[in-house]
Amino acid sequence: MDEISIDYNDYVGAIVTGYQITNVKSEGSEFVLEGKNTGLDSNTDGNGNTMSGVEANGEQKFKTEELEWKIWDYNNNTKTIRLISSKPTNSAVTLKGAIGYNNGVWAINEVCRQCYGQYEESSTNLRKGITVANLRLSDIQNVSTYDYTKFKHDGNETGWEEKDNGEIQFGNTKTYENPIYPKMWINYDSKWKGNKENLIWEKENEYENEDESITATGNIEFRQSCYSHDFFNKQDEFINSNYYDLLFKDETGSNFLSGLYWLGGRYVHLYDKYCNYGIQAVRVGDNLCQVNGSHVLSSNSANVSFYPCNKLRPIVSIDLMSSDYYLKKITDDSEKVKFTLLRKE
Repeated sequence: MDEISIDYNDYVGAIVTGYQITNVKSEGSEFVLEGKNTGLDSNTDGNGNTMSGVEANGEQKFKTEELEWKIWDYNNNTKTIRLISSKPTNSAVTLKGAIGYNNGVWAINEVCRQCYGQYEESSTNLRKGITVANLRLSDIQNVSTYDYTKFKHDGNETGWEEKDNGEIQFGNTKTYENPIYPKMWINYDSKWKGNKENLIWEKENEYENEDESITATGNIEFRQSCYSHDFFNKQDEFINSNYYDLLFKDETGSNFLSGLYWLGGRYVHLYDKYCNYGIQAVRVGDNLCQVNGSHVLSSNSANVSFYPCNKLRPIVSIDLMSSDYYLKKITDDSEKVKFTLLRKE
């Protein structure tokens, strides 16, 4: 058995085999987010309460896909290793409007948990020491040297573009008259004061069963809580260049990905005359490796809802102290270091 004192951060990006998904999804059944008459999807929690979640044509169905897993990071204090899928899922989640903002983070995490969790036999409980979620923006921030608090843009319609002389900076405020806003923003996210540490909302994994956006009366102040940064050819902006490959390249590490995948976190993006609300995301294209997001709602009544459909990036956390597993180091024929996950005796 490998010593638990091994620092697996020395092996970021190494392939890990042996993670067995054990739930009904891996046996061919589907996890379904069922549609409502409003066109907004719903699901029920463990207590039978209906939760509005995402938007689709009636329903969204998800099956477990065969994914390869690689080391993302390791916490030496808690002895917890995290594995990330070597590429985004083929299936995608569509989010819409206020409900997409309110419940989008819950929805993408729930799909990952349901489809890629390792469950106790005949149980809805994950095995001891194992948690599953979607990759979060904070996960990227923790391994990047880029100072996102200095992000600026000029506030026009193409305001994702990063500009050193931009008038709107991360954490700054702007006031709009009679804006539309989602319930989750007014209840929790509006309390954020612009400090770096609280960028990830406290209640991001909860939900608000609210289908409609709210129109304010009077002036409301908003803070810029997102940024857009292109990491293309900037491997040096990561503490380990392997993170560049994990985020933006396919499982071989040779070819760039194409398209978008969600990150777990909400944001507000300010423009000159209105703001947009959204869920954070990674987008990869020709000479493009951006971390920003996808808008789902606007404060402008003339342009209220958007319908982004992005893929997922599951991440599995395994507590090597409390779980039934340990890692064994192996090498392949090319002497490339790999690990396999084994049950403790």
